[in-house]
Amino acid sequence: MKKKRHARDERLIELLQSAYFAKNHRLVDDRWQRSVMQRIRSMEPISRQSSDGLSLERLLWRMAPAVALLVVMVACGLALTGRAPEYDLYQAFGDELALSGFLVILSI
Repeated sequence: MKKKRHARDERLIELLQSAYFAKNHRLVDDRWQRSVMQRIRSMEPISRQSSDGLSLERLLWRMAPAVALLVVMVACGLALTGRAPEYDLYQAFGDELALSGFLVILSI
């Protein structure tokens, strides 16, 4: 499998090198340029989402700094108070967690 891939890669490199070195020897006439430009002008524009609504990606990027700031604030708050959230969870749900075996999983 590696030999086939290596041979294919070598062939691709050879083709790309020959195309690169042959680029200076090719002449492009005005007809070709006109036909290409005519095809480009006849193409329809790329459709994009309307900028009126927020896309999910845009919303996530806008919310990322606020979420990061919130995480830092909560981490600093927990560090300054000296509270251990896992101890509070054990106090609140200790019996249920012990019965379900969840603490055994967490201790591993």
